[in-house]
Amino acid sequence: MPPIWHLEVGNALITAMRRKRITDADFDRSILALSALPIEIDATASLADVLAIARRFGLTSYDAAYLELAQRRGFPLATLDGKLRQACKALKVSVLP
Repeated sequence: MPPIWHLEVGNALITAMRRKRITDADFDRSILALSALPIEIDATASLADVLAIARRFGLTSYDAAYLELAQRRGFPLATLDGKLRQACKALKVSVLP
């Protein structure tokens, strides 16, 4: 995962809790479950490469970071975002689901 993964997941959990979509207990369980996953952080992407993808496809730098990593490592990318799916297709990156 790109280094921003932890921040994005954390923000999603905080937002869900503030909007009362999850309880404090759900929040705590989620943190424990996520901490147990074997997530590998890959910080080797260059800013220039990420921004080139963002610029070319009109993506946020966050989405471009995931796409750059998927392309470089040969991984599929899971997204429902239409613009990101189109960029994946153009770069021959497999998309899930």
